[in-house]
Amino acid sequence: RRLVAGFGEGLSGLVVKPYRGARKSGAMGFAKGVGKGVLGVVAKPIGGLFDLGAGLGAGVKNTSDRLNRREHQAAARGVARLRPPRTVGPSLVLAAYDQRRALFALLFHTVARPKHAH
Repeated sequence: RRLVAGFGEGLSGLVVKPYRGARKSGAMGFAKGVGKGVLGVVAKPIGGLFDLGAGLGAGVKNTSDRLNRREHQAAARGVARLRPPRTVGPSLVLAAYDQRRALFALLFHTVARPKHAH
């Protein structure tokens, strides 16, 4: 939404800024308004992209937190995994389950996880 709003605000600024500038300060205000409007066409969509990135980052974090919370709740109820989770290699192709790879990945992530992440 913010990305689309950024584009909309940038485009509307091309008309609104010169108009307001002209009403306030005449021809000089109009010229300043055109400059502000052109700058807004570039700046507003970029701001929308940053908002989009921040929103995506927050979504990933919330999903991760929720999954971790579920895992801890299941452990507290005495529910345990039957096997370590499947790993996905660098090719991002889901291969057949490999117990050794899964155990190695579980061990690696357990050891590599910072103390404050538990």
